[in-house]
Amino acid sequence: MKKTILHGALLASLSLLSLIFTSCSEDEPKKEIDRVPVSEGFFVLNQGNFYQNIEGSLNFYNPFTDKVETNLFRNANKRSLGDTPQCAAAYGSKIYIGTYSSSTIEILDAETFISLKQIKLNAGETGSMPRSMVTEGGKVYITMYDGYVARLDTVTLDIDAKVKVGPNPEEAVIFRNKLYVPNSDGMNQEGKYGKTASIIDLPSFTVTSTIEVPENPSAFVVANNRLFLLSKGNYRDIASKIYEIDPDIVSLQKEGKEGYTPLVNATFIAESPQYLYYMDVPFYSDTRVIGRIDLSSGRNETWDAEEVEYPNSIAVDPNTREVIIGSYIYDGPYPSYIAPGYIVRYTDNLIYNGKNTVGSGPSFIFFR
Repeated sequence: MKKTILHGALLASLSLLSLIFTSCSEDEPKKEIDRVPVSEGFFVLNQGNFYQNIEGSLNFYNPFTDKVETNLFRNANKRSLGDTPQCAAAYGSKIYIGTYSSSTIEILDAETFISLKQIKLNAGETGSMPRSMVTEGGKVYITMYDGYVARLDTVTLDIDAKVKVGPNPEEAVIFRNKLYVPNSDGMNQEGKYGKTASIIDLPSFTVTSTIEVPENPSAFVVANNRLFLLSKGNYRDIASKIYEIDPDIVSLQKEGKEGYTPLVNATFIAESPQYLYYMDVPFYSDTRVIGRIDLSSGRNETWDAEEVEYPNSIAVDPNTREVIIGSYIYDGPYPSYIAPGYIVRYTDNLIYNGKNTVGSGPSFIFFR
């Protein structure tokens, strides 16, 4: 059965103007209206399903045609992208994609999608199982799930440095010339998750501080020059929440203070200059809340979005503020992790703006 989802308060190119038809009653003719500007499109990374031998894929939403161009990597390279693509970044003339289960980094030409180089990662050497990517200053910083952050040079296309952080680092972000890395310890067999984050000074590429954070830190984001952290708790009695991190957290914790403030329950997070977007889709619960927090006023709003069945990813176009949500479909009472999922688009006013089928497991959305 399709469930109702509450939406509320959640990357980059030129704008264009096209036309869209509004839905009308049966006895009224369709009329054309101006469509809101959209970017030059965005990419959707589909994880596939490792256990069912469904390979991952790279798709692209084309706003000129309102269609999704599928299997870009396979079509260009005549081979598989790999198992469980986890992260990606479009930076300069290239696209960088990390596959978690295959433990590779693919470097593509951003226009042709032809692979320029594949880096095969070996545990204990440069780190392995890429988890997230962030770019700056001609470098790609990649968290590796076996406990490293690697630095990839965009000119030589080689990993030129690595630094050891905590166990199972997740989605990092650059804030004030430092890389903030959440150490989830998500593979802890005793179910005791991490409570630390590593702070890496970018010029020296060394860990300068390790801070205490709420249990199971999963993702840092920066919005409106403020730092936020999603920590997922223990999936039982400690809820997944978003916290605001004080810029002076290192000094505050030396004084015995926490240095962070809880904001709202959430399991996914994304950002725009004005809003902090979130989705709360906890395990073992029928809760389906999607919302956004106005970073100027602090107002938290939610909205109905029946077009989304089981959200799995969320992103905001930095140019147009269009909100894109990736979702699984329901197969009976449960989401299908095999069937192709879809994306749903909303304007910055949270108005439904279209739906497109993509690959299995649309887990990551990124922009030129």
